[in-house]
Amino acid sequence: MTDEIKTPAVEVGNNDGSGTGAEPVVPIRQIDTNAVRAKAVLDERNRLKEIDGIFANPIVPRDSVYDGIRAQALNEGWSADQTRKIVMETLGGKAEPISNPGAVPDDVQVFGVGLRSQPAASPAYQPRPLGAGVRMGEDQTEKFRNGFTEAMLVKAGVLTDRKSIDGARAGGFVGKRLIVLAGDYCRMHGINTQAMDDDAVAARALTYRAAGQTTSDFTNILANVANKSLLQGWEEAPETWQIWTRRGTLPDFKTAEISGLSGFTGLDEVPEDGDITYGKFTDRKETIKLVSYAKKYRITRKLIINDDLRALSAIPRAMGRAGNRKVGDITYALLNGTGPTLNQDSTALFDTSSHKNYVAAATAPTVATLNTASVAMAKQTDPNTSAVLNIQPRFLMVPKSLEQTARVLMAATYDPAGTAGTLPPNTFSNRYEIITDARLDGQTYGTAAWYLLADPNVFDTFEVAFLNGMAEPYMRENEEWDGQGTSYLVGVDFGVSALDFRAVHKYRGN
Repeated sequence: MTDEIKTPAVEVGNNDGSGTGAEPVVPIRQIDTNAVRAKAVLDERNRLKEIDGIFANPIVPRDSVYDGIRAQALNEGWSADQTRKIVMETLGGKAEPISNPGAVPDDVQVFGVGLRSQPAASPAYQPRPLGAGVRMGEDQTEKFRNGFTEAMLVKAGVLTDRKSIDGARAGGFVGKRLIVLAGDYCRMHGINTQAMDDDAVAARALTYRAAGQTTSDFTNILANVANKSLLQGWEEAPETWQIWTRRGTLPDFKTAEISGLSGFTGLDEVPEDGDITYGKFTDRKETIKLVSYAKKYRITRKLIINDDLRALSAIPRAMGRAGNRKVGDITYALLNGTGPTLNQDSTALFDTSSHKNYVAAATAPTVATLNTASVAMAKQTDPNTSAVLNIQPRFLMVPKSLEQTARVLMAATYDPAGTAGTLPPNTFSNRYEIITDARLDGQTYGTAAWYLLADPNVFDTFEVAFLNGMAEPYMRENEEWDGQGTSYLVGVDFGVSALDFRAVHKYRGN
């Protein structure tokens, strides 16, 4: 007995019914199943691509009717020609008939087919009613979106409260890989994924657009997770610029003028039956201008296939921290050296002679130096009336190298610099809020400069302005699908400015 598989002999009769014969034994041809499977996947990809191209044509409306046709075509395995024919029949039902088909030039085409060669409309097709079969209801869509988003935020460590964790587990999304969820999303929208590999499923989920949408809802879900991670990174950044600056808002990127708040003319005595005049602010103005700082971020097929939560969460989170850090870098640079030149008098912010807010002495914070600085701030005068402003400091700002010195000074009941046995009281105990930042350790004029600053909401000191008041980073789509993924722009728009010299005082330090 041989191992060769043979077909049975078949008797063959002559035309007259006489005689018999046997066909030669023919071995069965072996089939390459891998090649067949690969061809099926390629054919399905091409079919989906062609159908997508039909509905991407500007002539096809983006409404529920054509969305239903598209879903039905994808789900029921229609060929591109079948789909094209149905779409054109549906379009023809809404248009005026052509009275003279012969007047249509041969080169006029819709979807690559000449109008003259179009087949007669088929009465067999009836569009499915909305919600039937392949379409997913709005409640189901919302449920998937919310459950998927919550699960991704929990897995990424953005949501850590017990309620969110329990809710995500109950929804059944936490244990699923991204590629599995992508397949679920496709099938819920009527896309047959049976012949697709992971790469095709990921690409399909990222490019499918429901009616009225310009981007994939699946992509939007992933972008939402990335955006929440971005904002969390912004919030958790260890920054201090928010404490000692005023928030501002600007409507555009033009250079803007900021009028001074502190220089208001004094009130006049009102004589009997006398006229009351209008008061006004001083005419001093500083300028501020928004600048954009940004990087690109991408959601790709590989992110889904590799179940890469780091790319979905950790990277945007780090970008959020970097955005906040950039605001701090630019803001603290205003304190560097003698600071920026002010418009009001063309003099550097920190100036010994005219501004009287800078001491070029190698002295750390003490009761004596705090007294000197606070007295100088209180004696600053209004530029219009020369009235004493009596400015009271709120913050003591020091580099990290002086943090311990500052905290000991603020906590001490007695003057730490006094003589044992005759210690005078510390009149500045717990008076100022301490701000410390390592950027100050690298400033020009030594690493031990320190500052007294007034409340920025009461006196003009420094302002950080954001576009339309949006004091956080943004994430918006930058480029459409390019075959690999969708690109997003992550950035923050802000500008900084020193507003006045009177409410800030600097000691050069060592």
